[in-house]
Amino acid sequence: MSSALVQIDELAEQERALDDSVDRLRRAYEYRKRRLGARTGKISNGVYEGRSLAYQQMVHMVLEAQQAIVVNLRDRGEISNDLMMRLVRELDLEEARLAV
Repeated sequence: MSSALVQIDELAEQERALDDSVDRLRRAYEYRKRRLGARTGKISNGVYEGRSLAYQQMVHMVLEAQQAIVVNLRDRGEISNDLMMRLVRELDLEEARLAV
């Protein structure tokens, strides 16, 4: 078992760890492990990279739509420019994580 999974298991035993948060973290790690395995040839599943790319494109489109909504809210005066900038930064960071 990898050290990351050991760490996740240790976090899961703590009272403050929520089950759904631990599950989400474990799934994210497993996804990253499979994706990197496919990229390095350790997993011989050519379909996996295609699925990963399709997922990235779908998330990219959703993030673009969210960013357009945030800008529109600012333009209509429903949120401040500072809040818009913070939200756009969060969306940018989420998109940057897709490339990992």
